[in-house]
Amino acid sequence: MAFITPLPLGRPAAHASRSRALANSRKQLCTRRVWHANAPPPHARLQDDAHSQLSIDTLLSHLREQHGKRGVQALRQASTQSSVPPKVHLVGTGPGDASLLTLRSLHHMQTADVILYDRLVSSEILTLCNRNAQLIYVGKQSGFHTRSQEDIHLLLNFFSARHQKVVRLKGGDPFVFGRGGEEVDFLESRGTSVCVTAGITAAAGIAAELGMPLTKRNVADSVRFITGHTQQGRQLDVGAVDERTTYVVYMGLQQLKAVAEQMAVRGLRADTPCVAVQDGTTRRQRIVCGELSEIGRRVEAARLQSPTLLFVGKVVRLAKVWGLELVEGRLLEEVDVSVMAVVADGLGGGAAPRSELR
Repeated sequence: MAFITPLPLGRPAAHASRSRALANSRKQLCTRRVWHANAPPPHARLQDDAHSQLSIDTLLSHLREQHGKRGVQALRQASTQSSVPPKVHLVGTGPGDASLLTLRSLHHMQTADVILYDRLVSSEILTLCNRNAQLIYVGKQSGFHTRSQEDIHLLLNFFSARHQKVVRLKGGDPFVFGRGGEEVDFLESRGTSVCVTAGITAAAGIAAELGMPLTKRNVADSVRFITGHTQQGRQLDVGAVDERTTYVVYMGLQQLKAVAEQMAVRGLRADTPCVAVQDGTTRRQRIVCGELSEIGRRVEAARLQSPTLLFVGKVVRLAKVWGLELVEGRLLEEVDVSVMAVVADGLGGGAAPRSELR
């Protein structure tokens, strides 16, 4: 009944066996109607138990119509007809490196019936999901949203009402610029309970990768997370600045120059160290260092892509990469995560115990 089989030390054959198992699982992933997070399909489709295909677009059209006709109260009644209330799990997957998943996140991924996943969830992490689960891509990126937030709400409500185990898989942590709060509000207003599993937020995971403390006595005594993505009609505002604070800007690539300019106007020195990190903690990681007055130009010259995280503050001088203009690839040794895919009765085959973690 063991959920995760530990990897014995000093047994090369076991290592090889598990590595082969992981390789096979990646092949299976390609045949499961799963679409890579960085290459979303133009028309996402879902496969049901009878192996027939149901268009998500058609389903959403029906759900929108029902939502408009019946109203909130009717939807709440429909989802609470059973004595067992429906439940959705919001699960954080960390900054990208599969070895940074928590055991609780892995448990929910391997015992889910339906998984709705974001653009920032890597293919390496999707490989570790229950191979019998239905995976639905609902990612967003600047200029291209496959699904609106309202559509995601309706899909979560629909699948949970069928009393399937529904997992909403998110990059980073669901409650750090992940819109997890909005999903909790929507679902709970309709009688669906929500369990949240924390993930390592990108700021913490990437800072560790760089060997850079976010706080340090006599250097920085506070950390502030800022979103560079503003709602339509709202102006970017970084607020008051302080040289003893470390600033971490999420989703700020498009606004990076404006962020730097505002921080300078508000009082940060032009030589304040900065580091921008694309695809942090993954093999695609790219790092650009520079002072506040030049970081925008350097990031533009390096052509960093989203997702990129920006760190600003004195602690950046403590990073392993400080002084190097551009660094590509991992800084930390990668961990073999094949052991994470091994469950009691094969690899992610849905045979793992369905006991709930509370």
